[in-house]
Amino acid sequence: MSDIVKAATGQMITAAVLGIVLGALMLLYPGGTVVLMQSAFIVFKALLSLFIICWVSSEAAGYFRVRSTMTGIGTVLLGALAVILIWSLGLGIVYLVVAAFLLISGTGEIVDSFRAPRGTFFLTLLGLIDIIIGILVITNPVILPLLIACYVLFWGISRLLLALELRRLFSL
Repeated sequence: MSDIVKAATGQMITAAVLGIVLGALMLLYPGGTVVLMQSAFIVFKALLSLFIICWVSSEAAGYFRVRSTMTGIGTVLLGALAVILIWSLGLGIVYLVVAAFLLISGTGEIVDSFRAPRGTFFLTLLGLIDIIIGILVITNPVILPLLIACYVLFWGISRLLLALELRRLFSL
């Protein structure tokens, strides 16, 4: 087996084991998943706020340079409003965004299944699953951390199986 494949599969196995352990922990302690989501959401809001502040500063400075004072002030006020809005949104918005994404992507998959020459059953099935999970997330938001935990767990398992299969193929 080449050194590159050996190193790559070793890294895949490490990531897979970490994914399996993390997914299992998330299933056993869903509250930890919520805390993790909150932390990630805070980091996202901070980065987005920083981006907005940098963009607003740049735009407003340009307007002030060309003596368009009112537009510069409007830009600063709009940026301030955007940052305030970002920090006023709670974690609940994440649930709504995920649910909306699932509903829209599920609908898109069902529509695409009518256009595809083959594999329409699986596209329709995936679309229905997305829509059902989207409705479940809207009606019972507690399910989202469990879905994330299941995803991480199954990602780890599938990555582990892939790494083992690659090792088997390259050792022949």
